[in-house]
Amino acid sequence: MRKISANYIFAESGKWLKNGIIHLNDENIITKVQHTEGVLQEEANLEFYNGVLCPAFVNTHCHLELSHLKHNIQKHTSLPDFINQIHKKRNAESATILKAARSADSLMFANGIVAVGDIVNNEIVIEIKKNSKIRYISFLETFGLNEALIEERWENTLALLKLYENSHLEAFIVPHAPYSVPDDLLKKITDFATANIGIISFHNQETESENSLFQNETGILLESFRDWGLSVAGISGRGKNSLPNILTKLPAGLHTLLVHNTFTTEDDILQATNYFQNLFWVFCPNANLYIENKLPNVSLFTKHNQTITIGTDSFASNSNLSVLEELKTLQRFFPEISTNELLTWATINGAKALKIENRFGTFQEGKQSGVNLITPFNFKEMKLLPESKIQRLV
Repeated sequence: MRKISANYIFAESGKWLKNGIIHLNDENIITKVQHTEGVLQEEANLEFYNGVLCPAFVNTHCHLELSHLKHNIQKHTSLPDFINQIHKKRNAESATILKAARSADSLMFANGIVAVGDIVNNEIVIEIKKNSKIRYISFLETFGLNEALIEERWENTLALLKLYENSHLEAFIVPHAPYSVPDDLLKKITDFATANIGIISFHNQETESENSLFQNETGILLESFRDWGLSVAGISGRGKNSLPNILTKLPAGLHTLLVHNTFTTEDDILQATNYFQNLFWVFCPNANLYIENKLPNVSLFTKHNQTITIGTDSFASNSNLSVLEELKTLQRFFPEISTNELLTWATINGAKALKIENRFGTFQEGKQSGVNLITPFNFKEMKLLPESKIQRLV
Protein backbone atom coordinates (compact mmCIF):
# COMPACT_ATOMS: atom_id res chain seq x y z
CA MET A 1 0.00 0.00 0.00
CA ARG A 2 1.18 3.53 -0.80
CA LYS A 3 -0.13 6.97 0.06
CA ILE A 4 1.20 9.75 -2.17
CA SER A 5 0.62 13.46 -1.79
CA ALA A 6 1.92 16.72 -3.25
CA ASN A 7 1.18 20.42 -3.19
CA TYR A 8 -1.53 19.87 -5.81
CA ILE A 9 -3.16 16.93 -7.54
CA PHE A 10 -4.66 17.20 -11.01
CA ALA A 11 -8.00 15.70 -9.99
CA GLU A 12 -10.67 13.78 -11.88
CA SER A 13 -12.74 16.91 -12.37
CA GLY A 14 -9.82 18.64 -14.09
CA LYS A 15 -9.40 20.94 -11.10
CA TRP A 16 -6.54 21.24 -8.64
CA LEU A 17 -6.83 19.33 -5.37
CA LYS A 18 -4.57 20.95 -2.79
CA ASN A 19 -2.61 18.55 -0.56
CA GLY A 20 -4.76 15.60 -1.62
CA ILE A 21 -3.64 12.01 -1.13
CA ILE A 22 -3.69 9.15 -3.64
CA HIS A 23 -4.02 5.68 -2.09
CA LEU A 24 -2.77 2.68 -4.09
CA ASN A 25 -2.71 -1.04 -3.39
CA ASP A 26 0.20 -3.42 -4.03
CA GLU A 27 -0.84 -3.72 -7.72
CA ASN A 28 -0.69 0.08 -8.09
CA ILE A 29 -4.46 0.27 -8.48
CA ILE A 30 -6.00 3.40 -7.02
CA THR A 31 -8.16 2.60 -4.02
CA LYS A 32 -8.98 6.14 -2.92
CA VAL A 33 -8.40 9.80 -3.75
CA GLN A 34 -8.50 11.57 -0.40
CA HIS A 35 -9.60 15.20 -0.16
CA THR A 36 -7.90 16.93 2.75
CA GLU A 37 -9.57 20.33 2.20
CA GLY A 38 -6.03 21.65 1.72
CA VAL A 39 -4.87 20.72 5.23
CA LEU A 40 -2.44 17.82 5.34
CA GLN A 41 -2.21 15.91 8.61
CA GLU A 42 0.69 13.67 9.55
CA GLU A 43 0.03 10.07 8.54
CA ALA A 44 2.12 6.94 8.77
CA ASN A 45 3.94 6.05 5.53
CA LEU A 46 2.71 9.15 3.71
CA GLU A 47 4.95 10.23 0.81
CA PHE A 48 4.85 13.97 0.19
CA TYR A 49 6.40 15.67 -2.84
CA ASN A 50 6.91 19.30 -3.81
CA GLY A 51 5.18 19.73 -7.14
CA VAL A 52 1.99 18.55 -8.80
CA LEU A 53 0.72 15.03 -9.39
CA CYS A 54 -1.06 13.97 -12.56
CA PRO A 55 -1.96 10.63 -14.16
CA ALA A 56 0.67 9.12 -16.44
CA PHE A 57 0.51 10.50 -19.98
CA VAL A 58 -1.10 8.98 -23.07
CA ASN A 59 0.94 9.55 -26.24
CA THR A 60 -1.53 9.22 -29.10
CA HIS A 61 0.96 9.37 -31.99
CA CYS A 62 4.40 7.82 -32.28
CA HIS A 63 6.51 5.78 -34.72
CA LEU A 64 8.59 3.48 -32.50
CA GLU A 65 10.11 1.69 -35.48
CA LEU A 66 11.75 4.94 -36.68
CA SER A 67 13.68 5.48 -33.45
CA HIS A 68 17.02 4.70 -35.15
CA LEU A 69 16.67 7.85 -37.27
CA LYS A 70 17.36 10.22 -34.38
CA HIS A 71 19.59 13.07 -35.60
CA ASN A 72 19.59 11.52 -39.10
CA ILE A 73 16.86 13.66 -40.68
CA GLN A 74 17.49 17.29 -41.63
CA LYS A 75 15.22 19.88 -40.01
CA HIS A 76 12.92 22.50 -41.57
CA THR A 77 12.93 21.07 -45.09
CA SER A 78 9.13 20.62 -45.42
CA LEU A 79 7.13 17.41 -45.36
CA PRO A 80 7.83 16.22 -48.95
CA ASP A 81 11.59 16.31 -48.33
CA PHE A 82 11.09 14.73 -44.89
CA ILE A 83 9.22 11.83 -46.54
CA ASN A 84 12.02 11.48 -49.08
CA GLN A 85 14.65 11.37 -46.34
CA ILE A 86 12.67 8.75 -44.40
CA HIS A 87 12.32 6.62 -47.54
CA LYS A 88 16.07 6.70 -48.13
CA LYS A 89 17.21 6.15 -44.54
CA ARG A 90 14.60 4.03 -42.75
CA ASN A 91 16.07 0.67 -43.77
CA ALA A 92 18.80 -0.52 -41.42
CA GLU A 93 20.10 -3.66 -39.76
CA SER A 94 17.45 -5.25 -37.51
CA ALA A 95 19.78 -5.03 -34.53
CA THR A 96 20.17 -1.28 -35.04
CA ILE A 97 16.43 -0.72 -35.32
CA LEU A 98 15.64 -2.89 -32.28
CA LYS A 99 18.30 -1.31 -30.07
CA ALA A 100 16.99 2.18 -30.81
CA ALA A 101 13.35 1.12 -30.38
CA ARG A 102 14.04 -0.53 -27.00
CA SER A 103 15.78 2.62 -25.84
CA ALA A 104 12.84 4.76 -27.02
CA ASP A 105 10.35 2.49 -25.26
CA SER A 106 12.30 2.76 -21.98
CA LEU A 107 12.62 6.52 -22.39
CA MET A 108 8.90 6.99 -22.92
CA PHE A 109 8.17 5.01 -19.77
CA ALA A 110 10.68 7.10 -17.81
CA ASN A 111 9.03 10.22 -19.26
CA GLY A 112 5.78 9.24 -17.59
CA ILE A 113 4.01 7.73 -20.61
CA VAL A 114 1.64 4.87 -19.82
CA ALA A 115 0.09 4.22 -23.25
CA VAL A 116 1.04 4.90 -26.87
CA GLY A 117 -0.82 4.99 -30.16
CA ASP A 118 1.97 3.73 -32.40
CA ILE A 119 2.20 3.75 -36.19
CA VAL A 120 3.72 0.60 -37.70
CA ASN A 121 4.64 -0.64 -41.16
CA ASN A 122 6.12 -4.02 -40.24
CA GLU A 123 6.47 -6.55 -37.44
CA ILE A 124 9.92 -5.60 -36.17
CA VAL A 125 8.86 -4.02 -32.84
CA ILE A 126 6.29 -6.65 -31.84
CA GLU A 127 8.54 -8.33 -29.27
CA ILE A 128 9.38 -4.97 -27.68
CA LYS A 129 5.68 -4.18 -27.30
CA LYS A 130 4.91 -7.60 -25.86
CA ASN A 131 7.45 -7.06 -23.09
CA SER A 132 6.95 -3.34 -22.54
CA LYS A 133 5.62 -1.66 -19.41
CA ILE A 134 3.70 0.62 -21.78
CA ARG A 135 0.29 -0.25 -23.23
CA TYR A 136 0.57 -0.03 -27.02
CA ILE A 137 -2.32 0.41 -29.42
CA SER A 138 -0.80 -0.13 -32.86
CA PHE A 139 -2.01 1.52 -36.04
CA LEU A 140 -1.04 -0.53 -39.10
CA GLU A 141 -0.39 2.20 -41.63
CA THR A 142 -1.60 1.39 -45.14
CA PHE A 143 -0.83 3.36 -48.30
CA GLY A 144 0.26 3.03 -51.90
CA LEU A 145 -0.51 5.07 -55.02
CA ASN A 146 0.20 2.24 -57.47
CA GLU A 147 -3.30 0.91 -58.11
CA ALA A 148 -1.93 -2.32 -59.56
CA LEU A 149 -0.48 -3.17 -56.14
CA ILE A 150 -3.55 -2.36 -54.01
CA GLU A 151 -4.57 -5.98 -53.48
CA GLU A 152 -1.02 -6.97 -52.56
CA ARG A 153 -0.77 -4.06 -50.12
CA TRP A 154 -4.04 -5.06 -48.51
CA GLU A 155 -3.08 -8.71 -48.12
CA ASN A 156 0.26 -7.72 -46.58
CA THR A 157 -1.53 -5.52 -44.07
CA LEU A 158 -3.94 -8.31 -43.13
CA ALA A 159 -0.96 -10.61 -42.60
CA LEU A 160 0.68 -8.02 -40.35
CA LEU A 161 -2.55 -7.67 -38.38
CA LYS A 162 -2.56 -11.43 -37.85
CA LEU A 163 0.95 -11.27 -36.39
CA TYR A 164 -0.18 -8.61 -33.93
CA GLU A 165 -3.31 -10.54 -32.98
CA ASN A 166 -1.29 -13.73 -32.46
CA SER A 167 0.94 -11.74 -30.09
CA HIS A 168 -2.15 -10.52 -28.18
CA LEU A 169 -1.43 -6.91 -29.10
CA GLU A 170 -4.24 -4.52 -29.96
CA ALA A 171 -3.96 -3.23 -33.53
CA PHE A 172 -6.07 -1.41 -36.12
CA ILE A 173 -5.64 -0.95 -39.87
CA VAL A 174 -5.54 2.76 -40.76
CA PRO A 175 -4.81 4.97 -43.80
CA HIS A 176 -1.55 6.91 -43.89
CA ALA A 177 -2.87 10.23 -45.23
CA PRO A 178 -5.48 11.57 -47.66
CA TYR A 179 -2.85 12.02 -50.38
CA SER A 180 -1.34 8.53 -50.19
CA VAL A 181 -4.37 6.20 -50.22
CA PRO A 182 -6.36 5.70 -53.46
CA ASP A 183 -10.12 5.42 -53.13
CA ASP A 184 -10.15 1.66 -53.70
CA LEU A 185 -7.65 1.02 -50.92
CA LEU A 186 -9.36 3.52 -48.61
CA LYS A 187 -12.66 1.67 -49.05
CA LYS A 188 -11.03 -1.61 -48.00
CA ILE A 189 -9.65 0.10 -44.90
CA THR A 190 -12.89 1.79 -43.90
CA ASP A 191 -15.07 -1.25 -44.58
CA PHE A 192 -12.78 -3.36 -42.41
CA ALA A 193 -12.70 -0.72 -39.66
CA THR A 194 -16.49 -0.43 -39.67
CA ALA A 195 -16.99 -4.19 -39.51
CA ASN A 196 -14.53 -4.50 -36.62
CA ILE A 197 -15.46 -1.28 -34.77
CA GLY A 198 -11.93 -0.03 -35.17
CA ILE A 199 -10.15 3.27 -34.68
CA ILE A 200 -9.20 5.49 -37.63
CA SER A 201 -6.01 7.53 -37.37
CA PHE A 202 -4.25 9.40 -40.17
CA HIS A 203 -1.79 12.21 -40.82
CA ASN A 204 -3.83 15.31 -41.65
CA GLN A 205 -2.83 18.57 -43.35
CA GLU A 206 0.77 18.39 -42.21
CA THR A 207 1.94 20.51 -45.14
CA GLU A 208 0.37 23.37 -47.07
CA SER A 209 0.98 21.53 -50.34
CA GLU A 210 -1.37 18.75 -49.18
CA ASN A 211 -4.24 21.22 -49.46
CA SER A 212 -3.05 22.65 -52.78
CA LEU A 213 -2.84 19.13 -54.22
CA PHE A 214 -6.54 18.64 -53.59
CA GLN A 215 -7.58 22.20 -54.40
CA ASN A 216 -6.02 22.49 -57.84
CA GLU A 217 -3.35 19.79 -58.32
CA THR A 218 -0.37 22.03 -57.60
CA GLY A 219 2.38 22.23 -54.98
CA ILE A 220 5.64 20.60 -53.98
CA LEU A 221 3.94 17.47 -52.61
CA LEU A 222 2.45 16.71 -56.03
CA GLU A 223 5.77 17.59 -57.71
CA SER A 224 7.54 15.16 -55.37
CA PHE A 225 5.13 12.38 -56.28
CA ARG A 226 5.84 12.98 -59.96
CA ASP A 227 9.58 12.93 -59.28
CA TRP A 228 9.09 9.57 -57.56
CA GLY A 229 7.11 8.25 -60.51
CA LEU A 230 3.79 8.20 -58.61
CA SER A 231 0.33 9.29 -59.70
CA VAL A 232 -2.61 10.54 -57.60
CA ALA A 233 -5.12 9.59 -60.30
CA GLY A 234 -6.76 7.04 -58.00
CA ILE A 235 -7.71 9.71 -55.44
CA SER A 236 -10.98 11.42 -56.31
CA GLY A 237 -12.11 14.90 -55.35
CA ARG A 238 -10.72 18.32 -56.17
CA GLY A 239 -11.50 21.94 -55.39
CA LYS A 240 -11.43 21.53 -51.60
CA ASN A 241 -8.82 21.17 -48.86
CA SER A 242 -7.71 17.61 -48.18
CA LEU A 243 -9.78 17.11 -45.02
CA PRO A 244 -13.18 18.13 -46.50
CA ASN A 245 -12.27 16.01 -49.52
CA ILE A 246 -11.81 12.81 -47.50
CA LEU A 247 -14.56 13.31 -44.88
CA THR A 248 -17.42 11.49 -46.53
CA LYS A 249 -15.15 8.58 -47.49
CA LEU A 250 -14.65 7.78 -43.80
CA PRO A 251 -17.00 6.19 -41.22
CA ALA A 252 -18.64 8.98 -39.23
CA GLY A 253 -19.19 6.97 -36.05
CA LEU A 254 -15.76 5.47 -35.34
CA HIS A 255 -13.16 7.06 -33.09
CA THR A 256 -11.16 9.20 -35.52
CA LEU A 257 -7.73 10.67 -34.74
CA LEU A 258 -6.53 13.46 -37.04
CA VAL A 259 -2.80 13.90 -36.54
CA HIS A 260 -0.74 17.12 -36.91
CA ASN A 261 -3.37 19.50 -38.43
CA THR A 262 -0.72 22.12 -39.08
CA PHE A 263 -2.60 23.67 -41.99
CA THR A 264 -6.18 22.95 -40.89
CA THR A 265 -8.50 25.94 -41.32
CA GLU A 266 -11.45 27.02 -39.23
CA ASP A 267 -13.84 25.86 -41.94
CA ASP A 268 -12.10 22.45 -42.00
CA ILE A 269 -12.61 22.18 -38.24
CA LEU A 270 -16.30 22.99 -38.48
CA GLN A 271 -16.92 20.55 -41.33
CA ALA A 272 -15.09 17.74 -39.48
CA THR A 273 -16.97 18.50 -36.26
CA ASN A 274 -20.30 18.32 -38.05
CA TYR A 275 -19.41 15.01 -39.70
CA PHE A 276 -17.57 12.89 -37.10
CA GLN A 277 -19.22 11.68 -33.90
CA ASN A 278 -16.01 10.75 -32.03
CA LEU A 279 -13.36 13.18 -33.25
CA PHE A 280 -9.92 13.72 -31.69
CA TRP A 281 -7.30 16.19 -32.89
CA VAL A 282 -3.73 15.03 -32.19
CA PHE A 283 -1.03 17.70 -31.87
CA CYS A 284 2.70 16.91 -32.09
CA PRO A 285 4.08 20.46 -31.88
CA ASN A 286 7.78 19.66 -31.62
CA ALA A 287 7.58 17.49 -34.74
CA ASN A 288 5.71 20.26 -36.59
CA LEU A 289 8.50 22.67 -35.74
CA TYR A 290 11.12 20.10 -36.74
CA ILE A 291 9.61 19.37 -40.16
CA GLU A 292 7.77 22.49 -41.34
CA ASN A 293 8.91 24.97 -38.67
CA LYS A 294 5.25 25.86 -38.16
CA LEU A 295 2.60 25.07 -35.56
CA PRO A 296 -1.14 24.48 -35.95
CA ASN A 297 -3.37 27.38 -34.99
CA VAL A 298 -4.31 25.70 -31.71
CA SER A 299 -6.43 28.66 -30.66
CA LEU A 300 -8.87 27.87 -33.48
CA PHE A 301 -9.43 24.41 -32.02
CA THR A 302 -9.93 25.64 -28.46
CA LYS A 303 -12.26 28.35 -29.74
CA HIS A 304 -14.57 25.62 -31.01
CA ASN A 305 -14.14 23.38 -27.94
CA GLN A 306 -12.47 20.56 -29.84
CA THR A 307 -11.20 17.40 -28.15
CA ILE A 308 -7.40 17.56 -28.32
CA THR A 309 -4.77 14.93 -27.55
CA ILE A 310 -0.97 14.94 -27.58
CA GLY A 311 1.56 12.92 -29.58
CA THR A 312 5.33 12.97 -29.78
CA ASP A 313 5.79 11.63 -33.32
CA SER A 314 9.12 9.80 -33.69
CA PHE A 315 12.82 10.37 -33.14
CA ALA A 316 12.98 11.04 -36.88
CA SER A 317 11.22 14.35 -36.18
CA ASN A 318 11.82 14.98 -32.48
CA SER A 319 14.76 15.18 -30.12
CA ASN A 320 12.84 13.66 -27.20
CA LEU A 321 9.78 11.45 -26.81
CA SER A 322 8.28 13.45 -23.97
CA VAL A 323 4.65 14.51 -23.68
CA LEU A 324 5.68 17.07 -21.07
CA GLU A 325 8.03 18.73 -23.57
CA GLU A 326 5.14 18.92 -26.05
CA LEU A 327 3.00 20.63 -23.39
CA LYS A 328 5.77 23.10 -22.60
CA THR A 329 6.05 23.99 -26.28
CA LEU A 330 2.31 24.57 -26.52
CA GLN A 331 2.37 26.71 -23.38
CA ARG A 332 5.24 28.79 -24.77
CA PHE A 333 3.42 29.57 -28.03
CA PHE A 334 -0.13 29.64 -26.63
CA PRO A 335 0.18 31.00 -23.08
CA GLU A 336 -3.57 31.60 -22.85
CA ILE A 337 -4.16 27.83 -22.63
CA SER A 338 -4.35 26.75 -18.99
CA THR A 339 -2.28 23.94 -17.52
CA ASN A 340 -5.60 22.28 -16.67
CA GLU A 341 -6.42 22.09 -20.37
CA LEU A 342 -2.96 20.90 -21.35
CA LEU A 343 -2.99 18.09 -18.79
CA THR A 344 -6.49 17.09 -19.85
CA TRP A 345 -5.23 16.70 -23.43
CA ALA A 346 -2.25 14.65 -22.27
CA THR A 347 -4.20 12.28 -20.00
CA ILE A 348 -7.93 11.56 -20.18
CA ASN A 349 -8.46 12.88 -23.72
CA GLY A 350 -5.73 10.60 -25.01
CA ALA A 351 -7.13 7.66 -23.07
CA LYS A 352 -10.59 8.27 -24.55
CA ALA A 353 -9.15 8.54 -28.06
CA LEU A 354 -7.51 5.12 -27.73
CA LYS A 355 -10.56 3.70 -25.90
CA ILE A 356 -8.60 2.86 -22.75
CA GLU A 357 -10.20 5.39 -20.36
CA ASN A 358 -11.53 2.58 -18.16
CA ARG A 359 -7.97 2.03 -16.95
CA PHE A 360 -5.96 5.19 -17.65
CA GLY A 361 -6.26 8.96 -17.79
CA THR A 362 -7.65 10.00 -14.38
CA PHE A 363 -7.13 9.41 -10.68
CA GLN A 364 -10.20 7.30 -9.96
CA GLU A 365 -10.79 4.30 -7.76
CA GLY A 366 -10.11 1.08 -9.65
CA LYS A 367 -7.84 2.63 -12.28
CA GLN A 368 -4.18 1.82 -12.82
CA SER A 369 -3.35 5.17 -14.32
CA GLY A 370 0.17 5.65 -12.98
CA VAL A 371 1.34 8.71 -11.06
CA ASN A 372 3.58 11.45 -12.48
CA LEU A 373 5.22 14.20 -10.44
CA ILE A 374 5.87 17.48 -12.26
CA THR A 375 8.51 19.59 -10.56
CA PRO A 376 9.46 22.40 -10.34
CA PHE A 377 6.16 24.18 -10.96
CA ASN A 378 4.95 27.79 -11.00
CA PHE A 379 2.34 27.66 -8.21
CA LYS A 380 1.64 31.38 -8.40
CA GLU A 381 0.35 31.17 -11.98
CA MET A 382 -0.31 27.39 -11.99
CA LYS A 383 1.93 27.04 -15.03
CA LEU A 384 4.67 24.74 -16.19
CA LEU A 385 8.19 26.11 -16.03
CA PRO A 386 10.81 25.79 -18.78
CA GLU A 387 12.78 23.59 -16.39
CA SER A 388 9.81 21.43 -15.31
CA LYS A 389 10.60 17.72 -15.37
CA ILE A 390 8.74 14.46 -14.93
CA GLN A 391 9.46 12.05 -12.12
CA ARG A 392 7.49 8.85 -12.50
CA LEU A 393 6.33 7.75 -9.04
CA VAL A 394 4.09 4.84 -10.11
